[in-house]
Amino acid sequence: MPMETTVADRLRAVLPDLPAAERRVARVLLNNYPVAGLETVARVAKKSGTSGPTVLRLATRLGMSGYSELQQALRDELEVRERSPLMAYGAQRPHDEDIQATAAALLGQAVTASVTAVERADFDHAVKLLVAPKARLFVTGGRFSGVAAEYLVAHLQQLRPGVSVVRSPDFVPTLLDLGRRDVVVAFDLRRYQADVVGFGRSAADRGAKVILITDPWMSPLSRQAEVVLSAEVSAPSPFDSLVPCMALVETLVAGIVDVLGDEPRRRIAAYDESWARQFGTIASHEAQEAPEQQEA
Repeated sequence: MPMETTVADRLRAVLPDLPAAERRVARVLLNNYPVAGLETVARVAKKSGTSGPTVLRLATRLGMSGYSELQQALRDELEVRERSPLMAYGAQRPHDEDIQATAAALLGQAVTASVTAVERADFDHAVKLLVAPKARLFVTGGRFSGVAAEYLVAHLQQLRPGVSVVRSPDFVPTLLDLGRRDVVVAFDLRRYQADVVGFGRSAADRGAKVILITDPWMSPLSRQAEVVLSAEVSAPSPFDSLVPCMALVETLVAGIVDVLGDEPRRRIAAYDESWARQFGTIASHEAQEAPEQQEA
């Protein structure tokens, strides 16, 4: 089954309806998640400019019996976010279970949960950054999440100019030229990669806008990101799934196309023409071979 709701999920759900003081506490907890919540009530209250009772009221509003339960939930999340495939190996399902039915149900639920849980304001903000005409887009990811990064780039390059994949060896020269108009899209799923987090943080320090696509436990980069979108990683195997993340990418692409309208048509046509001229297609090769076969 898809994972249980995290403390971050609960905070984001109640955030719009919180009194001002509790909202400040919630933002402190989210801005340095989950570490901030492991500090004492007094320190969280001081950082948020509120009081201890305000921090405790927020914990109760989240369905916790008290602040200690909230902290235990965060400690449990920290343990889960570091879980490796080896730790999960053999623990997914009974051996007599139908793997196809299990996978269909699990992945379907994970995709639905991931796409519908994204706040509309966050989604719209991400799309706005991705279609900004003067922005250069630099997209990166980790060992596995880099696959999703390249998938996003393959779509974006047909829809707009100035889109590049950037990998670890090229982080330094890329950072030298980053500016305030640029946008970095970072994919970082558990277990988070220090080089991706470091690149994202350095990009934010240089004024670039950072869109982070992560999991429900949230990459350490979430503190510096302007937009954070999370996808579940529930899978029928010991390895975290990229299927929900890919669904989120597809949804972003749909949002981008919706905003751009007919504008990319000429670019897509030029892309297809250039691709066919450079690499050819199955159809074009078959068309060229057909006359020779008829003559024979």
